[in-house]
Amino acid sequence: MSTQNTTRIALVGNPNSGKTSIFNHLTGLRQRTGNFPGITVDKKSGSLTDNEGVEIVDLPGLYDLYPDTMDEAVVLRELVNSAGTYDGVVYVADASHLDRSLLLYSQLADWGIPMIFVVNMMDEAEKSGYRFNTNRLKNRLGVPIIYTDARSGEGVDRLLSKINEEKLTTPNAFFRSRYTAPGSFENGYRDWIATCFDHYLDDKNAFAQHADVAQSLGSGPIDSVLDVAEKGKTEAGRVLEDIENRKRLINIIANEVVQSPKETRQNQITEQLDRWLTHPILGYLIFGGILFLIFQAIFSWAAWPMDMMDWSFSHLSGWVQGAFGESLFGRLLAEGIIPGISGVLIFIPQIALLFLFIGLLEASGYMSRVVFLMDRLMQRFGLNGKSVVPLISGMACAIPAVMACRTIENPKERLITILVTPFMTCAARLPVYAVIIAVTIPATKVMGMNLQGLVLLALYLVGVLAALFGAAILNRMIKSEKKSYLIQEMPVYRIPKARDILMNIWAKVKTFVWEAGRIIFVLALLLWFLASYGPNLDQKTADYKTSITSESTQLDEAVIDDKVSAFKLEHSYIGIVGKTVEPVFRPLGYDWKISIALITSFAAREVFVGTLATIYSIGEDFSEETITQKLENETDPVTGKKRFNLATSLSLLIFYALAMQCISTLAIVRRETNSWIYPILQLVIMTALAYLAALAVYWIAG
Repeated sequence: MSTQNTTRIALVGNPNSGKTSIFNHLTGLRQRTGNFPGITVDKKSGSLTDNEGVEIVDLPGLYDLYPDTMDEAVVLRELVNSAGTYDGVVYVADASHLDRSLLLYSQLADWGIPMIFVVNMMDEAEKSGYRFNTNRLKNRLGVPIIYTDARSGEGVDRLLSKINEEKLTTPNAFFRSRYTAPGSFENGYRDWIATCFDHYLDDKNAFAQHADVAQSLGSGPIDSVLDVAEKGKTEAGRVLEDIENRKRLINIIANEVVQSPKETRQNQITEQLDRWLTHPILGYLIFGGILFLIFQAIFSWAAWPMDMMDWSFSHLSGWVQGAFGESLFGRLLAEGIIPGISGVLIFIPQIALLFLFIGLLEASGYMSRVVFLMDRLMQRFGLNGKSVVPLISGMACAIPAVMACRTIENPKERLITILVTPFMTCAARLPVYAVIIAVTIPATKVMGMNLQGLVLLALYLVGVLAALFGAAILNRMIKSEKKSYLIQEMPVYRIPKARDILMNIWAKVKTFVWEAGRIIFVLALLLWFLASYGPNLDQKTADYKTSITSESTQLDEAVIDDKVSAFKLEHSYIGIVGKTVEPVFRPLGYDWKISIALITSFAAREVFVGTLATIYSIGEDFSEETITQKLENETDPVTGKKRFNLATSLSLLIFYALAMQCISTLAIVRRETNSWIYPILQLVIMTALAYLAALAVYWIAG
């Protein structure tokens, strides 16, 4: 059981049942995201809004307890191995698909764990003509029944009261006695499940394939075992029998308690929309148009708040320098920490907009259509429609995107998707793109369209094309006899709930800022130290100042200070390192400062902007120049031309579009593939490809 001071409740249900919305209402902002022990699958948990003594654990959605993918196997492992740590289960069912929801519920009920049954999205079901016999449903299940509309929060207060009052009760059995009879397992159905599938729960590459035994329940591919590993073949028949028996009983219960309409208004609207949105020609055009509008909005809508934040941080550095003078602490803040952190924080508006649009696509039900629409195209590149979800998720962050590949049943397609997902333009690349585009590309209109937004869209397309062509090459190299298939649930269209979208944006941005901020903070300290000190730096700087002062008495104090600051930076430790590595990157048009930023960004791409912000702030007097203006004014001391010219900027953009510069992603790839070979190959091949492509672009544009 749980600890003495904490009641632990599992939140369980099918995908698209509104479970996450229920979780958001129950916990509010008292949420935290972690991983299952030793597994990189998200597990959300949080305390009740009115009771910190009750912990709610939101488990990923399942259709039944016979997993088809690694992700589902991990959830089953949690339920089987940690059942004794839960005080109960809140089971969330979709009111419009109650029959489908009862399959997983019946399995949990036979475990004998206390439960509350939540019938969610009642408003949609009632508008569509569904009618429920509450008393009969309660008598059949034997647990409290709560009707809710998680989108508006209606009914959640009653659920909170039931949980706080510990009104969870042991459900009526479905087939529990069959698994506790003499000769069966002493602890019943839960132990039978654990034993039956123990041979592949710990084997990430040996999963059961499911047939369509329960197809009428709408549970997609998660139905019953068709083919299992050699050790489990003796259990396959028992599993098939178990599912078929549950299906028969569930159909009886559903007919007793639910009066279903022949055709719902919501289904009619969904069918009408799908004629356009999943059309073999118009569907692609509409999806392309949606992506175009997203990237136009990211640049247009975020411009004003980004400029304000950039200006504010610049003035903050100036104020700190004025308040603390030339003290060590003042210089550290003004020249190191503030510029470094601001190099990430000013891009929050664009990142928030990106998460907003992705959230809207998912919550509305359109993302499922994208999966269906793209399946035929993906098959040509050795992928399937389910690969679209990780690839699109990669536009937010490659780490959860690689983890999302667990839903892909075919091992070959899963591996290919993992290997090409880092090509997708993630949110960490967005700060790099934004600042370089702002420095180089004018904010003009081309046929009424923002030119900067068009360039950003082009960079995203570069990532998509690189992923697709990379997948096509890998498809020819990796051999597999296993056939691919796609069975995708198509939920009805819904208007996204603002609360859920905003909470998702808050959680994603907070995670991004925290993860990036920690790296930036440490690197800002290190970079400031390396840029402020060097071997005999004070003596060399004093000698240089004396020499330029004696050579020309016409130079004013400001010019002398600028020359001295540049000399000091160039002869500091970071200048020495930069000069050492500069020959490697000089063919791409990069000087030693850009080279340093490039190297540090291999820890995380967004570090590039923070590094430049720190380097260009060393020795500054902090006028009202923003980081963008500083980069625009940077010149090559040899040629006198702009450092960030068109050729250099395009070279940088292409390098970041293709390079693997994220240690965390490499670690996740190693975890998901259980091998160091694949992440090492990713790092070497993607970096080499980025270098050669950037070199070609620099030569052509120069």
